[in-house]
Amino acid sequence: MARSDYLSANDDAFNAQLQTFKNAIGAYAAAIGVTPAQVTTRRPTPITSATPSLASN
Repeated sequence: MARSDYLSANDDAFNAQLQTFKNAIGAYAAAIGVTPAQVTTRRPTPITSATPSLASN
């Protein structure tokens, strides 16, 4: 069986994966030992393809 990556290398697809995780984590939080406060703590917005690359600086 061919190896596949769980995380997409494409910025837009990776952002979609992060959004899916954000939307689903609440249902799994208790099972993995994450507190409600940790789930609701605001984190920075994921990097998108619209964000300038650090390499361009």
